[in-house]
Amino acid sequence: MSGVLFPMQTVRTSRNYILILLALVVTVALSVSLGLVIRSGSVSLPSTIGDTIIPALAEPPSSLLSKPEIESLRSAYARHYDMGNGRRVAVVGASPLNYQKADGSWEPYRPEFQPTETGWSVSHNSLRSKFASSNTAVQLVVEETGIDWQPLALEINTDGDIARPLAVPMTGDVAKGQATERALQYHDAWSDPSIVERFRSRAGSLKQELVLAAAPAATSAGQWLSLRVDLAIPAGVQVLANGSAQTAGFTTAGSLELQQADGTTVLTFIPPRAYELEDRSEYV
Repeated sequence: MSGVLFPMQTVRTSRNYILILLALVVTVALSVSLGLVIRSGSVSLPSTIGDTIIPALAEPPSSLLSKPEIESLRSAYARHYDMGNGRRVAVVGASPLNYQKADGSWEPYRPEFQPTETGWSVSHNSLRSKFASSNTAVQLVVEETGIDWQPLALEINTDGDIARPLAVPMTGDVAKGQATERALQYHDAWSDPSIVERFRSRAGSLKQELVLAAAPAATSAGQWLSLRVDLAIPAGVQVLANGSAQTAGFTTAGSLELQQADGTTVLTFIPPRAYELEDRSEYV
C-alpha cells in the first residue's frame, strides 16, 4: 500500500512541538490504547489458595528475582514464584507482564532496543521491530505477519486537497541513530535538520514521534500536517477504518486496523496527535 496518508492538525507556535505520528498497538489477546487496558475475553488471575498476591506496576520486585518462577502458571497479568515450604507469591500487574507466543507459551515482556549488526531490534515483545542505524524505515512483525513502514514525506495540506512537502527523508547513510533501553532517536534523518525522529518501545506497542524544533518552513498556509508513508502489508491482510474495509483512498479521524482474513486484528494505529513539547496537557 503506497502513499498512505496520516493527517493531523498542528499546534502553531514558535516553541517546540511534537507530533505523535505513529502509535502502533498489537492486539492479540487484548487491546491497549493510550495506557488503558481493554480486556477481550477472560483474564486468568492467580488462585488465592496458597498464594500471596503482590501488585506490580511493571516488573516483579527485585527481592523475588532470586526465587524460582513457576513458569507453568504464567498468564498475561501474573507471574508466580516459589518461596519454599509450600509457599508461593503471585505478582499481578495492572498492565500485562507476559505475552503469549505462537506456540501457546508465555514470555515476559522485554521491549528494550537491542543492538544488531545493522541497527537495533526489539525481539522479546508481542510487537517485534527492526531498525537500521542510518534510516528510519521500520520492519514490524506480529507472530508470523511482517509489515514494512517507510516514511516518504512530511507535508502541509489545504482544504483543496493540495499537499506540499515540508521535509523528506534523507537518502544514503547520513542519519544518526542512538538508542537507550526503550527509546531510539534519529538526528539528520530528514531534509529539515530541525526534525528529530523518536521511537518509544513499550509492552505490546511502539510509538513514533517527530519533534520539530521550529515551526515548519511552509511557503503557503495550510490546514493540517500529514505524514505520507509507504506501508507494505502481506496479501490477505486488510485495512479497516471508519467501520469497514478500505480498498481505495480514504480519510479517517479514528483508529486504523490491519486485520487477517479471519477477522483477527494484527495491528492498530492509534490516531496521531500534536502537542507542545513543554505542555502536553493540550493537544489536537
